[in-house]
Order: sequence, then C-alpha cells, then structure tokens
Amino acid sequence: MKNKISFISMLLAISMLIGVLASCSSEAQSPESTDGTTSNSTATEQITENTEDSSLTSSEETTTAGVAESASESSAESVESSVESSTETSTGASIETSTETSIDTSVETTVETSVDTSVDTSVDTSVDTSVDTSVDTSVETSVDTSIETSVETTIETSVETSIETSADTSIETSVETSVETSLETSVETTVETTGETTAETEAALEGIYADTLIYANDIKNGVQAYYPDGVARDDYVIENLNMTAEFGLAAGENPQLTYLNNKNGGSYLENTMDVFVRMKDGNTFYASDSSIDARTNTYRIGYYYYDVRILNQSFYSSATILKELSMDPKLFKHYNNKSISMFGEKKGTIVYRVSGSDPYFSCSGNDINVSTEEYNALQVTVKSTFATEAQVFFQTEKNPKFSADQSIVFNVKNDGEFHTYTIMLDEIPESESNIIAYRFDLGKMNGEVIEVKDMKMVKLDSDAPYILLDRTLHTYSDKLHQELHFVAPSGQDNIDALGMITEIPEEKVEKIIAKSNGNIQTELDEIDFSSIEYIGFDIKDVGIFGYIMPYDNASGSLSVTLENGVYKIIQEASPENGEIRSPKEAGDTSNDFFMGQRIYTDDSHEFDQFLAEAEFERNPLDGIASNTYVKYEALRGAYLFEIGGTSFNPPFFSSWNKHYSTDIVVRNRNDATRKIYIRTTTTSGCLESAALLNHEGLYLPIPLEVSKTSARRKSP
Repeated sequence: MKNKISFISMLLAISMLIGVLASCSSEAQSPESTDGTTSNSTATEQITENTEDSSLTSSEETTTAGVAESASESSAESVESSVESSTETSTGASIETSTETSIDTSVETTVETSVDTSVDTSVDTSVDTSVDTSVDTSVETSVDTSIETSVETTIETSVETSIETSADTSIETSVETSVETSLETSVETTVETTGETTAETEAALEGIYADTLIYANDIKNGVQAYYPDGVARDDYVIENLNMTAEFGLAAGENPQLTYLNNKNGGSYLENTMDVFVRMKDGNTFYASDSSIDARTNTYRIGYYYYDVRILNQSFYSSATILKELSMDPKLFKHYNNKSISMFGEKKGTIVYRVSGSDPYFSCSGNDINVSTEEYNALQVTVKSTFATEAQVFFQTEKNPKFSADQSIVFNVKNDGEFHTYTIMLDEIPESESNIIAYRFDLGKMNGEVIEVKDMKMVKLDSDAPYILLDRTLHTYSDKLHQELHFVAPSGQDNIDALGMITEIPEEKVEKIIAKSNGNIQTELDEIDFSSIEYIGFDIKDVGIFGYIMPYDNASGSLSVTLENGVYKIIQEASPENGEIRSPKEAGDTSNDFFMGQRIYTDDSHEFDQFLAEAEFERNPLDGIASNTYVKYEALRGAYLFEIGGTSFNPPFFSSWNKHYSTDIVVRNRNDATRKIYIRTTTTSGCLESAALLNHEGLYLPIPLEVSKTSARRKSP
C-alpha cells in the first residue's frame, strides 16, 4: 500500500484505539442506533482510503485470484514432478481413468497454474525466502491457522485451498490427499534447514486496514506506571516501548526527573527537568525545593495511553514558622465506630484500629475557631503501616459542612515511622473564612493501627509565591507528551515567567539539530530561538533525545545555551498580565496556566525519524471531516472528538442498548506514513464500551480503551 497514515484512537470515558491510515482520503462509518436512526455522535472511529473502495472480503478474493494467475514457470517445474508422481501413486487410477480429459485440462492447469503458483512458489518462497505467497494465499483464503503452524501445514493448506478452488468436486479428495503426501515428503527435508526463518514470518495482511490492525495489536499494553521502591513511595516510574522515566516525589529529595533512559538502560537525562516560577522582582523559585511531598494519580489507564499526574508540588522551600496553634487530641471526640474498633488518646497521641472501609475522626464545636488570616497551614505527624493516602476535611463559617470540595488529599509513608506533613489551607475553597471543624481520614486495612500526634495550625513565612504544580505525562505506547499545569489557589500576580530548565553535559552530546525560521540548523549559533520549532540531541551511546514545541505556540519560547560545559535548555512562558487567578470553583481549571512539549526519544543515532515526527507534530492534519471534530490537542497529542452521551438512569431503566456514533473522514497531507491518536469524549458520563467499524459497518478487531476519570479537578 502506498500513502499510509497510522491511526491511533482513544475513547476516554472516553475510549482509545489505534491503527494505521491511508493518506489522501480516509473514512470511517459507525453503526446506526438501535432506533434505526444514525446518531450524530459515536464511540467508534475508523479511516479508509477513497482510492480503495472494496471491502476486506472482496479484497481477499481479488488477492487470491491474483495469486492464482501469477504462476512462475521456474517454480512450477519443481513441484510438478512431485505432484505428478504423487498423483500417479495415490490417485493414478482415479485421475487417469475416470477424468482424463477433465484432469488433463482442469487438474493439470490447476497444478501448474494454481498449485504451482500457490504451492511451488510457496515452497520456493518458504525455502528460499520468506513465505510471502504462502502467507498471502493462506490469509486471503481465510486459513489463518497456516500462519501459526509449521511450514508443512502451511503448504498443505495452500495446496488444498488452491485445488479446491480450481478443480472439480469429483477429484477434490483424491488430489488433496496425493498432493499433501507428496509435498510432505518433498518439503520436510528442506524445512529442517529453513524452518527457523519461515516460523518467524508474520502474516502479511492485505487491505486498507492491514497496517492499522497490525500496529494496533503490536503496541497494545505498551505503557506501565509504578512505584519502584515499594512502601517508601519516594519515586514514580513511567514506561513505554521507547523509554523509561523516573520522577522523585519526596520533599527535600530532589523531586524532579531522576532519569530518562532508553529501553536498554542508556541515560539521555539525569536529575533535571526542574520547573520554575520567576517573579518580576527577579527571584526564581524551583519545584525541586518543594516542602510538600508530591503525590501521584493515574487518571486514565488503558491499552495505548496512561494519563499520569504528579500532583501538588509547591515552590516553597523550608519555610519559617512564625506562629503555631497546637490542636489538643482530646478535642477529637467523634469517630466512625463502624470502621474504628478502638479509639483513644495516649500521651498526646491519638491511636485507633481500623475495622471498616471508612475510618475517620473529627472535632467541632465552640473549641474550634481558627482564623485563616492568622494561620495558613496545618501540620500533622502520623504513623502508618499500610495506608498510603490521607484526607483532611474542613468546615468553614461560609461552608459549614464536610464535603470532598472542602478537603485536601495527601500522600503518607507506610513504613511504620512518624512523618510530618504540611497541608496548605489555601487549597480549600472559602479559605478566607474561619475554620470551625476538622475531619481526618486515614486507614485502609482491617486491623491496621494508626497513630496521629502533634496536629497544629501554623503560620509559614516564605518569599515564594503560593503556586502549585501538577505535572501531567501523557504517555502513549510509542510517544510521550508533558503538560505543566500551574494552579494559584488564592491567585498570584507579579509573575514574570513560568517554565522548565533541562541540563545535558556537553560531553554526552555528539551532535544537535534544530529548526528555526523555517530552516534546519546543526550549529547552536545558527539557531534563531525566537522562532524555534524543535531541537534534537544525539546522545552518545544512547540515541536521539529532543523537544518538539506545540504547533499552537501557546507554550512560550525555547532557548539553548552552552555554559561551563553544560547545555541548558529553557522553555518559558508568561501568563497574561503576569497573573494566575484563583479557581472559580472547586475543580475548575479555566483560570489555571498550562504549557508543555512533546518529549522525543529513540535509540538510533540518526535524526531522520525525529525530523519526521517533529514535522507531524508541528503540522497536524487539517483534512478531517466530521461534525463531532473539535481540534488537535497539542499538549496531549491527540485529535479530539465530542459525541453525545447520557447520564446513568436512562440506559439503566429505559433506553437500553443505545449507540452513540460518529463518522470520520481523514485526509493525509502527503505520502508520508503517520500515526495518529483519536480521543473521543462524551458530553456526559456513562460510556461503558466502544467498537471500531470499517467504512461498510463491519467490526474491526482492534482493541479499544474505555476509561473514566477519577480526577477531582475537571480535565482541561
């Protein structure tokens, strides 16, 4: 197939899928809803090529016929003798006596044309090369098992299929048997020598969806995310088929990128990708100095894509405590007796045993009235042996009830030692209102004993702005996009720039490449950083690493300097009017600031693939026709479609088996093969499953990802 484009789609509560598209023009059709009308929205997508209108079935028939007519004389001779001698031995009487004319005309033609082409070429190909014709014939005639079995079985099946298709019914059995016998004998010896090559041969699928089917199944489940250090949970690792990246989480222990490696362990980067806030007075603050442990959450997880978040890093270093107010443990008189079997206070420490799924204790009343103007943080020291996450709920004078919106979640270590955690009160809505009640939730396993001590309100003093960083890693099986999300819970002005700095020792770099002013540069002093689109580095003994800036130019500028033997790559952007406003409501992100880039890696030492991917990223497809298409999401790296949806009750009680669908036509820009991801979201919750259909409404065997977000904040 010429002009190919890879098509990868996701439906994330949405669903995700993947595939390979034909360029020029590609189409997808989706099923009609059960009421007989075609819905305007869908959970299915597919792309086809306008120049190839036939279905998969007709394509098979055409291909099979083509194989049968393309006989090779030299191939025919080698099989002719074995087939003829076998025919004389096994079916001589039947063929020579009863069907002389028929067989001479039909069978000889079949053997020499169909069998010789199909079988002899398959013998020659499997022995001398790599079973192309045998595989094609087997696949195109729906004999899938021939690919997975031995060469002997493949040849037998190919012969059977060819003869059954071309010979008279009366001779099917006899000719099948004789050809099988003779080929088994004549090919077996050869297979012993060439079987290893033949066994490794994969199915050469044909048709406009062949590349999509193969690629989608090759890269499924290519992403992993996990804690590498067990109970400590000080680091978090993200992997795909190209790279492994580890990020630090613990406050005071370098919470930034620990390493970015290729799949062989070679390191592109180490201890870098630090995020910063620079104020207009010239002071710069770094997330690596965060006094708060970062926490992680994977919002979406599936076949081809993980939405991994590293959350709540601050730009505070160790702040000075100006004043504090200790909370007497005796004030916490209320607890959930259905989930706590023992509750008590011992030498100033609250001790309880978990016995259910929702252990918590709380305090309220006239003893609790804390001014958030006087205190801006809660510090608590706890010991956990199993649970890794805690949650604190607050009631304020303006919002006198416990709710998820009035709470803060934070990670805890479960190593059985006491650790102190700082929770900034600015994270809660109505934080300017006095606090009148607390509720503390910690504990997961029945029998677990939790100890809580030294709870106090504090006033922290720091020159650092109160901005929180959420680092999102949009991790696909074959690529990685990073999104930096800045949140100012109480609003923040006087910001000069937000950004990220990456450092690479000069000694690790073999060569560089960049594009600016529409031209390619290979020398640092040639690059115009006011117009740079991407930059790549050939890292010695590792491979290619690079940054590709989003095409919408909404993520600021990129600059590179060489200082004291270190390349410093700085990406920075400035919020409008130097300000990040506080969220409008809990979960709202419209006032937050976002920037990012695509992080490219491969293990070659040539820039060809990097340049191709950079051009795809900088020039997303504009030939997409669908009434549900929204845009290319540059920070996420996917094409976004929005379709209809439903709340929980209608499909549960009345509108059963309702299908929402969309038709998508995609045209490639040129002949270059490209892979694309499609993200389809529903207008309201409750997407339970999805399927991909071809342009004729037939199901395609491509796994899809359907997932729901567990985010507290609404996704941007």
